[in-house]
Amino acid sequence: MFTYIMHMMQSDKTIPFSKKNNRGGAGFRYSNQNESRTDYYAEIDQADKNKWTELLTLFDDASIHQTWSAGSIMKGEGNLSHIVLKKGNEIVGICQVTLTMVPLFNIGVADVYNGPIWRKKGCDADIEIFCQMIASLKHEYALNRKLFLRIWPNEFDDGRDEFSTILERLGFRRNISVPHQRTLLLDISTSLEILRKNLGKTWRYDLMRAEKDNLCVTEGTGDDLYEVFLIQLGEMLGRKGFMPRVNYDKYRIIQKELPESLKMKIMVAEVQGRPVCSIICSAIGNTGIFLFGATADEGLKSNASKLL
Repeated sequence: MFTYIMHMMQSDKTIPFSKKNNRGGAGFRYSNQNESRTDYYAEIDQADKNKWTELLTLFDDASIHQTWSAGSIMKGEGNLSHIVLKKGNEIVGICQVTLTMVPLFNIGVADVYNGPIWRKKGCDADIEIFCQMIASLKHEYALNRKLFLRIWPNEFDDGRDEFSTILERLGFRRNISVPHQRTLLLDISTSLEILRKNLGKTWRYDLMRAEKDNLCVTEGTGDDLYEVFLIQLGEMLGRKGFMPRVNYDKYRIIQKELPESLKMKIMVAEVQGRPVCSIICSAIGNTGIFLFGATADEGLKSNASKLL
């Protein structure tokens, strides 16, 4: 997965970010043949929160990081910007961008997390749309607004380097200071029997033990389950002795604000009525994402985490 940063900034003087240029005007068409074809049209900041939620449901590669609630809670409502890419009258791609001002250096920064979104449901993936989305982002935020643009694409490296090639061709470069991360992808379209068979021997054994322990699993989206997770998290952090790098309280607020269809799924395992382990996942597009997990002290004696 491309978890490293691609970034570029126009070499001319940077225009400091302010709320004045946060909200864009009408859409525009590109004319640079080397970067974008004129049959693609980008609308800037024309979608409201409800419309953005509706648009997310059209795409397989949508994620919680591109929801309006996540962006506004993490960066502030006034620091969001949105692009909707059309080909003719059809919406083919979208992207949420968060905007930040770095006062010491007087530099505005535009960040894209897990975007752009361009794999529309029921349609074959067209790499040209990804190219047009990147060109749109570059044109609006790097060239027009003179912001420092950083992109964490929601793509996986299959050895062909298609996405890296497009980004580099459009003037981006990899930020080598960010460590290359790895992501495990698991195809769950196969039967449970085959999935179980493909597990390691120790995993299969622990899973079998967990299933025999008569653990009770509760799944939901409510704040009561998130509270259980936080209690278990506190025990786990105290046990391991490290400081979290995630603001779990902000994710709690995000969960409250998200519409029901986009909420994170919380699963809590209990032993004899006592919660011992929990995980939090998100599945907005066609890929489920494991976000957080926690095991209470009592849960160390069970295999609840394997079951979850």
